[in-house]
Amino acid sequence: MSPALRIVASNFGFYTANGVAMVFLAVLMSDHGLSDAEIGTTLGLSYLVRVVAAPIWGQLADRLGRIRAVMAACCVVSAVPMLVLLRVQGFWPVMALVLLATAGVSALNPLSDTIAWRSAERYGFNFGPVRAAGSVCFVLGNLCGGLVEQALGSNSIAWMIAGLSMLTFVLLPLMPPLQLPRPERRAKLFAPLMAIAPYRRLLLISALVQGAHAAFYGLSTLYWRSAGVSDRMIGLLWGDAVTAEIIVMVLLRNRITRINPYLLMRVGAFGSILRWVCLGLTTDPWFLLLIQPLHAMSFTLSYLAALRIIAEVTPRHLAATAQTVYAALGYSGPTGVMLALVSWLYPSWGGGVFFLMAAMVAMALPLLWHRHSGAPTA
Repeated sequence: MSPALRIVASNFGFYTANGVAMVFLAVLMSDHGLSDAEIGTTLGLSYLVRVVAAPIWGQLADRLGRIRAVMAACCVVSAVPMLVLLRVQGFWPVMALVLLATAGVSALNPLSDTIAWRSAERYGFNFGPVRAAGSVCFVLGNLCGGLVEQALGSNSIAWMIAGLSMLTFVLLPLMPPLQLPRPERRAKLFAPLMAIAPYRRLLLISALVQGAHAAFYGLSTLYWRSAGVSDRMIGLLWGDAVTAEIIVMVLLRNRITRINPYLLMRVGAFGSILRWVCLGLTTDPWFLLLIQPLHAMSFTLSYLAALRIIAEVTPRHLAATAQTVYAALGYSGPTGVMLALVSWLYPSWGGGVFFLMAAMVAMALPLLWHRHSGAPTA
């Protein structure tokens, strides 16, 4: 089996589990005694947990030089709390277990991306289709998770998440080993990383561009439902966005390393502004079907560009730390903060919160034309 197919196979479990959890974890929490407000609190805190947990896992992987072993530990930490949750009720125990599971899963995606990107360089395959396969698994989790939950009840959600996490554990040996230089035992990892100016700039840009997805991830379903959009159409709108993401990743498979990454991020930022302005202006479902593919710009182009910049400007012995810190500070943390803000504003602003998201992305535009020595430039 080729290295690319081995990565796709080993990633199947956790990407599919993410697809189940993204849509149905709230249903599981509701059936175990949490109110809507308590569910929102738990989901908001889960983003903050990722900010802390992911870099810790990343530094551990760099110090040990064994990314796959750390990923295996992540799988166990994400699976066991889901099984324990089946036997508890109430806000505090359910929240604690969900947050513990979140701490485990927080590093799986960035650590897998580290192996996939570096393996693509080593073995000569294209990163785009490998990552697109993960998005296909995510959609599979959305679709199959709903069918299983309807047939077997909400507890099946916990079984699916735990089972798919352990499937990842079992398949991890398929993932190509990544040999990276280990730092000195007492060497500091975080401080040298944050001393890299292009990397700091990337974190700020991504915080503004990726964090602006908060209103979409947290409120779009509620907003569209209140406007009379059917659940079936809402599911189609989500699938529309992820399908565009998959198509772009496949189309760029031979060009990711040749196109200027800051150009990709500029295009992504403009597409993001257009997307959020349109979502703030209309809830017409057929127009939204035309707008949702802009997810391929607002998320995908910025994401691919960030992976390339990280690989180019950070040293190899900090690869796992760099990727997990990016996931924490360039994505999860800003998204969590903005989700709390827009949730507070939504009752009075309604769809106007999407205009705030557009303004947030606009703040990143000057940074995308500012040149730093050592960073790829247009």
